[in-house]
Amino acid sequence: MRKISMTTRLIFLLNLCLIPLSLHASDYVHPQATDPGFQAETDHFVFFSHIWLNMHHFLYRQAEFAYDPKAEYPSDENVYASLNSQEKEALKEALAYYRDNLLKEDLRRSGYMFHFKRWVIQFGAEGDLPDLEEIREHVNLLNKIKHVYLSHFWKKHHAANQAVLNTNLDWIQKHEAQFSKALSDLCKAPWQREKIRVDISYHSKRDIPFTTTRIATHIVMDSRMNHEPPGNWFELLLHESSHHLIKSTSGFISGTIRDVVDVKGKRAPRQLYHAYLFYLSGKVAKDLLAKEGLTEYDMYVKRTKMSYQRIYPLMDAHLPAYMLKKESLASVTEKIIDGASLLQQTKIKPARNTTQPKLAPQPRDHFAMTHDQGRDKLIIFGGNTAGRQLLNDTWEFDGKAWYHYEASGPAARSSHSIVHHEGAGKTLLVAGIGKEGYLQNETWTWNGKQWQHMKDEGPSPRHSPTVGYDAARQRVIVFGGSGRGNDIMWEWDGKTWFPIETSDDGPVNRMRGQMAYDPSRQVVILFGGFAGGKSLGDMWSWDGKSWTQLEVNVPPARNNHSMATHSKSGKILLFGGKSRHEDILYGDTWEWDGKQWRKVAESGPQARDMTAMAFHAGLGGIVLFGGRDGKRQALDDMWLWDGKEWRLVKHE
Repeated sequence: MRKISMTTRLIFLLNLCLIPLSLHASDYVHPQATDPGFQAETDHFVFFSHIWLNMHHFLYRQAEFAYDPKAEYPSDENVYASLNSQEKEALKEALAYYRDNLLKEDLRRSGYMFHFKRWVIQFGAEGDLPDLEEIREHVNLLNKIKHVYLSHFWKKHHAANQAVLNTNLDWIQKHEAQFSKALSDLCKAPWQREKIRVDISYHSKRDIPFTTTRIATHIVMDSRMNHEPPGNWFELLLHESSHHLIKSTSGFISGTIRDVVDVKGKRAPRQLYHAYLFYLSGKVAKDLLAKEGLTEYDMYVKRTKMSYQRIYPLMDAHLPAYMLKKESLASVTEKIIDGASLLQQTKIKPARNTTQPKLAPQPRDHFAMTHDQGRDKLIIFGGNTAGRQLLNDTWEFDGKAWYHYEASGPAARSSHSIVHHEGAGKTLLVAGIGKEGYLQNETWTWNGKQWQHMKDEGPSPRHSPTVGYDAARQRVIVFGGSGRGNDIMWEWDGKTWFPIETSDDGPVNRMRGQMAYDPSRQVVILFGGFAGGKSLGDMWSWDGKSWTQLEVNVPPARNNHSMATHSKSGKILLFGGKSRHEDILYGDTWEWDGKQWRKVAESGPQARDMTAMAFHAGLGGIVLFGGRDGKRQALDDMWLWDGKEWRLVKHE
């Protein structure tokens, strides 16, 4: 495949700079309802779902996916099998071209991509793209693949684009004027008079919005990822539309930051101006969404893992004073820069009870937590934020403070498991769903300071397995999950993985079940899970040789619940979960004493699933953290079960 030379790129950029500006500049600066792909128009925005731009982004993203050698086909689409041999070959050729020639070009920053975007949005779906000598191979490839994209992908992509716009259009029309006035006042810059073009694309820059402000503000919003929680797409659109108000090197916001840095002699956090834009636009959007009944909506910068999140507590402590006109922006910026300097002094950040903003894990679900008995530390890794962003952060809790470790290690993931091997003194991480839905089979261990990648000789790629620790035999047990090869049960002795042969009369293979160690019987207890389209309510014990079903009265069938052993009492605690087939979210608490289950609490944490529990010796009880409530919102509250009742732990 011939690659685009640097000379060709320069010629193309020069031609694109001249042709669109001379013939179609007004269309670009002032988007019209007659332009190809038009969907809707408001006072501030014109929205489009443009076939060529969607196809361009689709091929770019699929070429990125193709770098994963484990992927048979680099796509989240379930249509590959329906393609005929010619269509498969055309798609393969297109992906190879994008991989070899265009992946080095950033969709937002690259001059090539910027000018190509401006050029291609002129043309509708009726015919082919016109020949342009300088990029003939690129254009011919798009024309060749168009029929495949139209036949198999465009209908779904276009429908998703329309759906996300229809969901948010009323909010945009009602609140855009109030938002633009508020942001203009805060940034001390006028809102642009021209309407902003917004292209909705099923795929975009790593499935997040991006904006270019050269010549005119042009936003690309995705329709594939940013739906949850309700209001997220609305906030991100308003954030992107505000980029013309805050420049990196000029304007009131950046100028104030620069002046404070000069006076204080301290370095500001990277792209502090952009962090301010996230907070200011997010806070205004949050207040507007509250008028629509979304009173518990959290700003994107608070609930999503990004570089600005670590200074969110500082912004949240000080920027409201500027927004309420109680302090100058210079005054609050001094406090934020001083606080950020303190955070930079160590990579392990304690959340102490001080007057400074405190740090703790952000709201999450589909995460994993365990207890390191030797150090008496709770350990949390990964999960999903409320915005459905994957996390790869590592936290420890010593009973008083949270510590965030900025250590390289496992990739971001959800629906994984971590369990501490007491004999080896290591915490094991296994399985999960990674980027773009890829199932994980990596094995990692955590020693309290760093992650170590082990040989991947254990369980096959899967997510949501049932995992537990057999303290009597000092073995980690991995059972089931979702993925190929999940019918094989595995054990880990602290050094090596072993596949375990089991009889056919054991528990049905399942996902999202729970295990806990029963010290009174010296067996591992399995309860619940999901299989065959319904939640399960069966109970089994594993003694290291065979499974035995326990014929006892059990809690209602459920999956995504949590179980942990109270090391002092020896009882197993069960909380929450969901019955998929009955659509019930549980908030009940049960104890297993080795003979029977007993419901033990009428009050405590709100109903939830996807939470995690572990015993903490210093606190003398079982700690519950996070999860997902009935509105599918991620949680960050923390509770302690002392053997008699629940109490809320003030950990922030």
